[in-house]
Amino acid sequence: SSAGRRSRGGADPTARPAVGSSAPAGPGREKWIPGIPLGRVDVEWVDDERVAVIWLVARGSVAEILMQTVAIDETRGPRYVLATTDAGRASGFPRLVRSGDRLIMAWTEPGSPSALHTGIVSLPVK
Repeated sequence: SSAGRRSRGGADPTARPAVGSSAPAGPGREKWIPGIPLGRVDVEWVDDERVAVIWLVARGSVAEILMQTVAIDETRGPRYVLATTDAGRASGFPRLVRSGDRLIMAWTEPGSPSALHTGIVSLPVK
């Protein structure tokens, strides 16, 4: 299934990263998302050819917020673990937005009281 699809302007470039265990596997093909993907995905343009994708992957009761770039030709950059949060539904969806030469991300840490965290990723990202 498709994790995200955004287009920009006239040429309609699209990124369609595969999510879930149905992604092709075999010699020379890694599973796109290791762990148990929670389906909470956001996508933001990094440049004219690539998007950054962030998503949550459950590791028991903790979820890692992962990021990877994907080019229009489906070339993938390295994966980065940006933060951890609770794997429960109360943690919501991590968000990503571009501001100039950086990506700003935000995520919720549930609790009493819950907390909103932010982080910055400098561009360019591989």
